[in-house]
Amino acid sequence: MITASDLSPEMQQRLELAYTYKDRGEFEEALRECDAILREHRLFPEVHNLRGMILECLGRKSIAVMAYQSARNLDPNFAEAAQNLARLKSALTVRRVDVKLSTLYKVLMGGMMAFFFGMAGMFVWMAISFGELGAFVFALVLAGIAVYLWMQPRRWPRVVDEEGITKRNGHRVLWRDLTKVERITAKLEGVRVSGALRLYFKGDEVVDITPNGISPSAEVVKFVAQRTRAYPG
Repeated sequence: MITASDLSPEMQQRLELAYTYKDRGEFEEALRECDAILREHRLFPEVHNLRGMILECLGRKSIAVMAYQSARNLDPNFAEAAQNLARLKSALTVRRVDVKLSTLYKVLMGGMMAFFFGMAGMFVWMAISFGELGAFVFALVLAGIAVYLWMQPRRWPRVVDEEGITKRNGHRVLWRDLTKVERITAKLEGVRVSGALRLYFKGDEVVDITPNGISPSAEVVKFVAQRTRAYPG
């Protein structure tokens, strides 16, 4: 654990700037200063506590709880951090759904990817053995299809909570940054065979809610519907 007196003059200046930005309501700038200090001094409880207050002001309350907890763990006698943690925990009921790929989806996609990669391998062999350029091109197309199938779930949710969604690629989006909701429906001869909900967030982030591919789909759909007033399909 370290204190403000252990900081270099540059880090002390950054700490003062973080407080100044916070007092001005320039929370993103204040957060950047805190992060810069923590990259150098992870064991500085005061900055973890300050970061928690800034995150709370930004509406990112579940992450603020973790920041307060870090400050409390580093300094059990840090009264302000303990008070902030207790206050926010009592006011915050974090509802969360952990999303997994459904077994059916894993089986189907695994089989399809194995098929396309296997076919691609066969055409590569043909291209090498017989000098067929067309076979090599076709192999690239098949491999591209397999990679496309593998990439699709990366924009699906991994965790859905009161603040936002963590995608399977690790990117985090917040409900307050939601800009558009679009229903996506696939039809075969006029009959709906599947449906998804596409959520657009600031920063060109997209999340697809595909009930047929995730589990527990009913809980996820209910959670998202309460936030967006829309259902997939």
